[in-house]
Amino acid sequence: MSQASMQRAAALLCALRGPRPAGTLRPPALPHELAPGSEAQAYEVQVALAQLLGASIGGWKASMSAADQGQADRGQAAPLYRRDIHDSPARVSCPDGDGVGVEPEIAFTLGRDMEALPAGRHYRPDDLDAAIDTVHPVLEIVHSRFAKLDAAPPLDRLADNLSNAGLVRGLGCRDWRTLALGDLPLRLEVLGADGSRAVHEGRGGHGHGDPRLPLLWLVNDAIARGVPLRRGELITTGSCAGLHPVTPGARVSVSFGGLGNVELALD
Repeated sequence: MSQASMQRAAALLCALRGPRPAGTLRPPALPHELAPGSEAQAYEVQVALAQLLGASIGGWKASMSAADQGQADRGQAAPLYRRDIHDSPARVSCPDGDGVGVEPEIAFTLGRDMEALPAGRHYRPDDLDAAIDTVHPVLEIVHSRFAKLDAAPPLDRLADNLSNAGLVRGLGCRDWRTLALGDLPLRLEVLGADGSRAVHEGRGGHGHGDPRLPLLWLVNDAIARGVPLRRGELITTGSCAGLHPVTPGARVSVSFGGLGNVELALD
């Protein structure tokens, strides 16, 4: 894949974020000639896309392979645009007027820059804990620029920022070391515009148990790719309750016991 093709792929993804002419459908995937052939190429498309959008980076999304797939040290990352990070309570418009997915997650704000260590040493859990400033309950807003969320090739979805369409952030907790982050009680409630009500309740629920594991993976992986992480950036670490579809007019609330709450209204 040439640099020109990466730029064209980014331009197409940029256009797919804009208003869609009446009667047109989103594509199932990137055209073959614009599809990244490796993770490195998909990450380059991410960079080109942010430049075209004029978007500054406010954080990162870590999507780490499930532990039960035997690839607990593998994952993918995508930027969170600063303009798409909303403080709770938030009111957000659904892209294209379509429905979106929401995922309750636990996110971390860095208290210092995370740069390459001497002699290629990796950050360890103790290093990471010392670098965390605040922990937040968040709701990720998920919306693919392709026709179906999970039908596009994985590298196309990576180029599309892993289908991230925003993040709603609850208040930060600095006393997080007193909490069992992998075992917090969770309650998600979705009130539909039609009066419907759906509730999910559970405890823990993160695919890796401890949400700091994807954070540690992302820090080391980003640095290996030459992407140092900066003080104040917000890193979200994957769903604690799966993906829940919602439509315009819905009201969503999530509560992590001991950590905090998030509220989102969708227009």
